[in-house]
Amino acid sequence: MHRHLRTDSTMERARERLAAGDPHGTVVIAEYQSAGRGRGADRSWAAKPGSSLLFTVLLRLETFASRSTPPPRFGLTPLVVGLAVAEVVEAWTAEPVRLKWPNDVYLRDRKLAGVLCQHRENAILAGVGINCNQRAFPPELERRAIALREARGGAVARYRLLGDILARLRAHLEREERFGPAMLAAVNERLYMRGCEVSFRSPEGEVLGGTVVEADGDGRLVLERGSGERHRYISGEILSGRP
Repeated sequence: MHRHLRTDSTMERARERLAAGDPHGTVVIAEYQSAGRGRGADRSWAAKPGSSLLFTVLLRLETFASRSTPPPRFGLTPLVVGLAVAEVVEAWTAEPVRLKWPNDVYLRDRKLAGVLCQHRENAILAGVGINCNQRAFPPELERRAIALREARGGAVARYRLLGDILARLRAHLEREERFGPAMLAAVNERLYMRGCEVSFRSPEGEVLGGTVVEADGDGRLVLERGSGERHRYISGEILSGRP
């Protein structure tokens, strides 16, 4: 584990650890990051020092090569990392936690966490940002974001949370039927707005209407359009809809 009081991005530091030959399971954590970002070049992740849990895990694909089960599927990885976060938060709060495709974790219909994965040199870098001890958010976010502190009713022990999440993620990645039907079912049980009509922005920028059916085994969103046809999207964004 590599801990930084301040850095631009844990993802950037994890890239350096990858290049330096650090092993599978290496974790880079920061108290504050000045250039953290979400999915998309125009999205940033900013938080006061110590308020969030910010980390990136290095997953070396060759680690899985000698096993009988296949390596992680890149498109499904953000949802599986999100599943580990969701299961731990559910245990900590006794409240249902949802996965908003493709990479967000929702609690009480507000965003609690985001996951960003990058494929680099036969490895996956899985970055996670979780709102933990914020007492308030900027006006533009206060109705859309939530901190774990609110659900817990008090301060969150961020490093204990990290330990629980890493243990859960390791259990998922080491299970015999990794990325199999059971794991996919666990993801879809928590899929935000599943069965609901939503507005969806396609990879081409077109805004479409449809019903969220599920995430498939490759992490693609299955959307049923008005004609009854089902379309699969590896990228895009759910814009609106009510659960």
